[in-house]
Amino acid sequence: MSEEYQNRHFIAVGYFLSRYGERVDERTGELRSLPPVELEVKNWDQAYDAFFLKLGNGRDLATFRNSLRNTRDEFDYFLPEVTKRVGHKKKSLPPLRESILQQFSTTTRHDLWAYVSGFTKEFEIQSIQFDLDAMEEANTDSEVTAAEGRERLFISRRRERDPRLRKKAIEIHGVNCKACGFNFGKSYGEWGEGFIEIHHAKPIATYSSEGDETNVDTDLIPLCSNCHRMVHRRKGKLLSLEELSSMLNQNNSDE
Repeated sequence: MSEEYQNRHFIAVGYFLSRYGERVDERTGELRSLPPVELEVKNWDQAYDAFFLKLGNGRDLATFRNSLRNTRDEFDYFLPEVTKRVGHKKKSLPPLRESILQQFSTTTRHDLWAYVSGFTKEFEIQSIQFDLDAMEEANTDSEVTAAEGRERLFISRRRERDPRLRKKAIEIHGVNCKACGFNFGKSYGEWGEGFIEIHHAKPIATYSSEGDETNVDTDLIPLCSNCHRMVHRRKGKLLSLEELSSMLNQNNSDE
C-alpha cells in the first residue's frame, strides 16, 4: 500500500470516528463521545489501536493514537451531528481532508463501515457463508432441500493466532490426539502425515484485546478433528481434556 493511499485511508478512518463517535451511554442514558459501536471496544485508545497494525506506517503506538485522535477532532467542527466534542475550530480543512469530507458526505453508515473495517487488525472479509450453528439446529426427521453456497459478504472479528506456537506444540506433544490417540498418518498414510488440530485449553475469545501469553506446555493440546469438535460442541460449555477422555473411556468400556 503506497504512502499516499495509506494517508487517505487513515484520514477516512478519522472521518468515520468523528461522524459516528457519539452515542447514548447505556449506563447513564446520556449522549457521550464514545467509539462507534461497530468496533465493539470500550474506549477511544482501543478504537485507535484497532487500526494501528495496517495504518501505523512506522509510527509508535502513542504517536499513532495522537495522530488519529487529532484527525478525528479536525472533522468534528465540520460535522453538524457532532455535539459532544469541540474539535479544532478552523475556517477550512486541508485539501486531502476536505476531499474525504466531500467524498463520504452522502455515504451511508453501513457502506462507510464496510470501507474502513478493511483497515482494522481484527476484521476480515469472508466471501462464503458457513453457519456452524446450522448443525445444531438441523435436527429434523422431515426431508428438506435448500439452496446453499451463495456468495455473501461478511465482516467478522477474529483473534490473532501465532503459527509458531502450533509448530512448537507439535514438537512438544506430538501429533497423536491426546484424548483418543488417533493419528492421521497411520489412518491416511502420507496424505495425513503430520496433521493434527491444536486446541487452546484457555479459549482465545477470553484473551484480552492486547493479547495474553500462551503456555505451549499447558495451554495447547493436540486433538483430532472429532475430539476437537466435541470439546466445542455446546455453546457456553467447553470440555476439559479430562472430561472428554472420561466420556471416551466410559463409552468404550460399555461396548
